[in-house]
Amino acid sequence: MSHRVVRLLCAIWCFGASFVNATSICYVGYIMDRYCIDRGTLLDAPTLSTLNNPEKHTIHCLVDVTACSASNYEILAEPTGSNSSLHCRAFTLDSGGHSKAVSLARELGSTSHGCSTCGRGMQRKGFRATVVGIVGTGNPPTLHVQHMFNASVGCDSYGGVALLPANLNCEQGGNEKWILAHGSIMMFSW
Repeated sequence: MSHRVVRLLCAIWCFGASFVNATSICYVGYIMDRYCIDRGTLLDAPTLSTLNNPEKHTIHCLVDVTACSASNYEILAEPTGSNSSLHCRAFTLDSGGHSKAVSLARELGSTSHGCSTCGRGMQRKGFRATVVGIVGTGNPPTLHVQHMFNASVGCDSYGGVALLPANLNCEQGGNEKWILAHGSIMMFSW
């Protein structure tokens, strides 16, 4: 057997073993698209800070607006401290989790409340979910999603709430100046 094949088999076994020994966690939080996080303000409410106002982020923005729905989704941690309203970035959803989030948001969202791809739900803003998965790496760490439910389901059936990453990422607006510059150039060229 060639060395390449041996290395490939070892890599596959090591990768698989890391998931076999991994523990599933459960977390309930707001689901936010990275596009709005990187803007620093909600696309659908540009005067509001993204991480201070996830309850005002519309499902329409999350699943209908291409820039938002095509970006990664993250689960936000609840604010800490008595005077804080800042939510932090707890986990990034993997691609399967992204698909589950879009499906659940569309199920809970309402076409009569502005979501063109939603169903008969009644929710307009503040999409929260109960997410069960295996924590990977990254900042925020990737959550390899196994299950996703309405936030009302909670984590009691899944062993309680997850321990959050040691260093929560509370940064937002990292691309705001580039987004504004791009928009200005577009307007000027038009």
